[in-house]
Amino acid sequence: MEKKERLKKLEEKRRKEEELKRQDELKRLEKTRKEKRRKRPKPVAKKRATRTGAIFRSALLPGWGQVYQGRTSAGAAYGAGFLVLAASAGTAVKHHSWTRDQYKKTAWNYFMYTPFFFDQLGAVSGFSSSTLSQDEFRLIGIIHQMETIKARERMVDAGRGADFARSLLLGFYLWNITDALLFHPSSSSSMGFFYTPDAAAVQYTFRF
Repeated sequence: MEKKERLKKLEEKRRKEEELKRQDELKRLEKTRKEKRRKRPKPVAKKRATRTGAIFRSALLPGWGQVYQGRTSAGAAYGAGFLVLAASAGTAVKHHSWTRDQYKKTAWNYFMYTPFFFDQLGAVSGFSSSTLSQDEFRLIGIIHQMETIKARERMVDAGRGADFARSLLLGFYLWNITDALLFHPSSSSSMGFFYTPDAAAVQYTFRF
Protein backbone atom coordinates (compact mmCIF):
# COMPACT_ATOMS: atom_id res chain seq x y z
CA MET A 1 0.00 0.00 0.00
CA GLU A 2 2.72 2.41 0.96
CA LYS A 3 4.59 1.40 -2.11
CA LYS A 4 1.64 2.30 -4.33
CA GLU A 5 1.25 5.70 -2.68
CA ARG A 6 4.94 6.38 -3.07
CA LEU A 7 4.75 5.47 -6.76
CA LYS A 8 1.71 7.64 -7.16
CA LYS A 9 3.45 10.61 -5.56
CA LEU A 10 6.47 10.08 -7.74
CA GLU A 11 4.27 9.95 -10.82
CA GLU A 12 2.51 13.18 -9.86
CA LYS A 13 5.83 14.86 -9.17
CA ARG A 14 7.15 13.75 -12.53
CA ARG A 15 4.02 15.06 -14.25
CA LYS A 16 4.34 18.44 -12.56
CA GLU A 17 7.98 18.70 -13.55
CA GLU A 18 7.11 17.88 -17.15
CA GLU A 19 4.32 20.47 -17.07
CA LEU A 20 6.69 23.09 -15.71
CA LYS A 21 9.26 22.23 -18.40
CA ARG A 22 6.58 22.48 -21.06
CA GLN A 23 5.47 25.87 -19.78
CA ASP A 24 9.06 27.09 -19.60
CA GLU A 25 9.63 25.93 -23.17
CA LEU A 26 6.47 27.69 -24.35
CA LYS A 27 7.54 30.90 -22.61
CA ARG A 28 11.00 30.65 -24.15
CA LEU A 29 9.55 30.12 -27.65
CA GLU A 30 7.14 33.03 -27.20
CA LYS A 31 9.95 35.27 -26.04
CA THR A 32 12.11 34.26 -29.02
CA ARG A 33 9.22 34.92 -31.41
CA LYS A 34 8.65 38.37 -29.96
CA GLU A 35 12.33 39.23 -30.22
CA LYS A 36 12.43 38.13 -33.85
CA ARG A 37 9.33 40.16 -34.60
CA ARG A 38 10.86 43.18 -32.89
CA LYS A 39 14.14 42.88 -34.81
CA ARG A 40 12.44 42.30 -38.15
CA PRO A 41 12.57 45.53 -40.24
CA LYS A 42 9.20 47.07 -40.82
CA PRO A 43 8.16 46.92 -44.47
CA VAL A 44 8.38 50.32 -46.12
CA ALA A 45 5.11 51.21 -47.71
CA LYS A 46 5.63 51.95 -51.38
CA LYS A 47 4.27 55.31 -52.32
CA ARG A 48 1.62 55.10 -54.98
CA ALA A 49 2.22 57.19 -58.10
CA THR A 50 -0.13 60.16 -58.26
CA ARG A 51 -1.43 61.89 -61.35
CA THR A 52 -0.23 65.29 -60.09
CA GLY A 53 3.27 63.94 -59.44
CA ALA A 54 3.42 62.42 -62.92
CA ILE A 55 2.30 65.67 -64.60
CA PHE A 56 4.81 67.71 -62.59
CA ARG A 57 7.68 65.38 -63.51
CA SER A 58 6.69 65.29 -67.18
CA ALA A 59 6.64 69.09 -67.22
CA LEU A 60 10.14 69.22 -65.74
CA LEU A 61 11.65 66.50 -67.91
CA PRO A 62 9.69 64.73 -70.68
CA GLY A 63 9.50 61.00 -69.98
CA TRP A 64 10.17 61.30 -66.26
CA GLY A 65 6.46 61.29 -65.44
CA GLN A 66 5.91 58.07 -67.40
CA VAL A 67 8.83 56.38 -65.63
CA TYR A 68 7.34 57.54 -62.31
CA GLN A 69 4.07 55.85 -63.31
CA GLY A 70 5.92 52.61 -63.99
CA ARG A 71 5.72 52.95 -67.79
CA THR A 72 9.45 52.71 -68.41
CA SER A 73 9.28 52.08 -72.16
CA ALA A 74 7.00 55.06 -72.75
CA GLY A 75 9.24 57.23 -70.59
CA ALA A 76 12.34 56.24 -72.56
CA ALA A 77 10.54 56.92 -75.84
CA TYR A 78 9.38 60.37 -74.72
CA GLY A 79 12.82 61.26 -73.36
CA ALA A 80 14.65 60.18 -76.51
CA GLY A 81 12.06 61.80 -78.78
CA PHE A 82 12.31 65.10 -76.94
CA LEU A 83 16.11 65.10 -77.17
CA VAL A 84 16.00 64.41 -80.93
CA LEU A 85 13.39 67.12 -81.56
CA ALA A 86 15.24 69.61 -79.35
CA ALA A 87 18.46 68.99 -81.26
CA SER A 88 16.63 69.35 -84.59
CA ALA A 89 14.97 72.59 -83.45
CA GLY A 90 18.30 73.97 -82.26
CA THR A 91 19.93 73.15 -85.60
CA ALA A 92 17.04 74.74 -87.52
CA VAL A 93 17.20 77.94 -85.45
CA LYS A 94 20.95 78.13 -85.89
CA HIS A 95 20.59 77.68 -89.66
CA HIS A 96 17.95 80.41 -89.78
CA SER A 97 20.28 82.76 -87.91
CA TRP A 98 23.07 82.02 -90.41
CA THR A 99 20.84 82.64 -93.44
CA ARG A 100 19.66 85.92 -91.89
CA ASP A 101 23.27 87.07 -91.53
CA GLN A 102 23.94 86.09 -95.14
CA TYR A 103 20.91 88.05 -96.27
CA LYS A 104 22.11 91.14 -94.42
CA LYS A 105 25.52 90.88 -96.09
CA THR A 106 24.09 90.50 -99.60
CA ALA A 107 21.59 93.32 -98.97
CA TRP A 108 24.44 95.57 -97.87
CA ASN A 109 26.47 94.65 -100.95
CA TYR A 110 23.45 95.45 -103.11
CA PHE A 111 23.09 98.84 -101.41
CA MET A 112 26.78 99.57 -101.99
CA TYR A 113 26.30 99.36 -105.75
CA THR A 114 23.36 101.79 -105.91
CA PRO A 115 23.93 105.18 -107.58
CA PHE A 116 23.15 106.93 -104.30
CA PHE A 117 25.93 105.13 -102.44
CA PHE A 118 28.40 105.65 -105.28
CA ASP A 119 27.67 109.34 -105.40
CA GLN A 120 28.02 109.69 -101.62
CA LEU A 121 31.31 107.80 -101.76
CA GLY A 122 32.48 109.92 -104.66
CA ALA A 123 32.10 113.07 -102.57
CA VAL A 124 34.96 111.74 -100.44
CA SER A 125 37.09 109.68 -102.84
CA GLY A 126 36.25 111.21 -106.20
CA PHE A 127 34.76 107.89 -107.33
CA SER A 128 31.11 108.06 -108.44
CA SER A 129 28.55 106.21 -110.52
CA SER A 130 29.61 108.19 -113.59
CA THR A 131 32.96 106.38 -113.48
CA LEU A 132 31.30 103.18 -114.73
CA SER A 133 29.38 102.82 -117.93
CA GLN A 134 25.64 102.51 -117.70
CA ASP A 135 25.67 98.88 -118.85
CA GLU A 136 28.39 97.88 -116.36
CA PHE A 137 26.57 99.60 -113.53
CA ARG A 138 23.26 97.98 -114.51
CA LEU A 139 24.87 94.52 -114.76
CA ILE A 140 26.52 94.80 -111.32
CA GLY A 141 23.24 95.99 -109.83
CA ILE A 142 21.28 93.09 -111.36
CA ILE A 143 23.81 90.52 -110.09
CA HIS A 144 23.66 91.84 -106.54
CA GLN A 145 19.89 92.20 -106.72
CA MET A 146 19.52 88.53 -107.72
CA GLU A 147 21.88 87.45 -104.95
CA THR A 148 19.86 89.47 -102.44
CA ILE A 149 16.57 87.96 -103.63
CA LYS A 150 17.98 84.42 -103.38
CA ALA A 151 19.44 85.11 -99.94
CA ARG A 152 16.08 86.43 -98.78
CA GLU A 153 14.28 83.33 -100.09
CA ARG A 154 16.77 81.09 -98.27
CA MET A 155 16.24 83.11 -95.10
CA VAL A 156 12.44 82.84 -95.37
CA ASP A 157 12.59 79.08 -95.99
CA ALA A 158 14.97 78.59 -93.07
CA GLY A 159 12.64 80.67 -90.88
CA ARG A 160 9.67 78.48 -91.81
CA GLY A 161 11.72 75.36 -91.05
CA ALA A 162 12.76 76.77 -87.66
CA ASP A 163 9.14 77.67 -86.83
CA PHE A 164 7.98 74.19 -87.81
CA ALA A 165 10.70 72.53 -85.69
CA ARG A 166 9.84 74.70 -82.69
CA SER A 167 6.13 73.99 -83.10
CA LEU A 168 6.81 70.26 -83.35
CA LEU A 169 8.94 70.37 -80.21
CA LEU A 170 6.29 72.32 -78.30
CA GLY A 171 3.53 69.94 -79.46
CA PHE A 172 5.56 66.91 -78.40
CA TYR A 173 6.25 68.50 -75.01
CA LEU A 174 2.56 69.26 -74.41
CA TRP A 175 1.50 65.76 -75.55
CA ASN A 176 4.03 64.29 -73.11
CA ILE A 177 2.21 66.11 -70.27
CA THR A 178 -1.20 65.12 -71.67
CA ASP A 179 -0.09 61.49 -71.82
CA ALA A 180 0.84 61.57 -68.12
CA LEU A 181 -2.61 63.00 -67.39
CA LEU A 182 -4.75 60.68 -69.51
CA PHE A 183 -2.92 57.36 -69.32
CA HIS A 184 -2.22 57.20 -65.59
CA PRO A 185 -2.20 53.55 -64.39
CA SER A 186 -5.29 54.11 -62.25
CA SER A 187 -6.92 56.34 -64.83
CA SER A 188 -10.43 55.75 -66.09
CA SER A 189 -9.25 56.32 -69.65
CA SER A 190 -7.34 53.96 -71.88
CA MET A 191 -6.20 53.60 -75.45
CA GLY A 192 -5.67 50.43 -77.41
CA PHE A 193 -4.63 49.33 -80.88
CA PHE A 194 -6.58 46.56 -82.56
CA TYR A 195 -5.63 44.74 -85.74
CA THR A 196 -7.56 42.22 -87.80
CA PRO A 197 -6.96 40.86 -91.29
CA ASP A 198 -9.65 43.23 -92.54
CA ALA A 199 -8.84 46.46 -90.72
CA ALA A 200 -6.77 48.19 -88.03
CA ALA A 201 -8.13 50.64 -85.50
CA VAL A 202 -7.15 52.71 -82.49
CA GLN A 203 -9.74 52.79 -79.72
CA TYR A 204 -9.90 55.37 -76.93
CA THR A 205 -12.07 54.56 -73.91
CA PHE A 206 -13.08 56.89 -71.10
CA ARG A 207 -15.06 55.43 -68.18
CA PHE A 208 -17.12 57.70 -65.96
